[in-house]
Amino acid sequence: MFRGSPTFSTALARGLVETRNLSPVSSTIDKDRPDYTVYSGDWDVGRIYQPRGGPDSMRWFWSMTVNGPMTRSNRVATLEEAKAQFQKSWDDWKAWTKLKEVP
Repeated sequence: MFRGSPTFSTALARGLVETRNLSPVSSTIDKDRPDYTVYSGDWDVGRIYQPRGGPDSMRWFWSMTVNGPMTRSNRVATLEEAKAQFQKSWDDWKAWTKLKEVP
């Protein structure tokens, strides 16, 4: 499930991965841009955010913090596409490691 700001609360298609709103760390330049940390339980497993600039087809960036042979990052057009691709890679990573999430 995704959670964070009151205006952003959307469940992923499958799994238990969630996001929480990030606070700007080093700069306030991008404070108006959506930026989410992705969690599995309390484990930070990735990030989805909207970078500055670039074409509309690459409006959102997602990345995973885990290593493995699956796609671990990409730039896509929509937040929904970023969430879907992240979820697929997360599911692939869990299968590769032979791990599963428990509620």
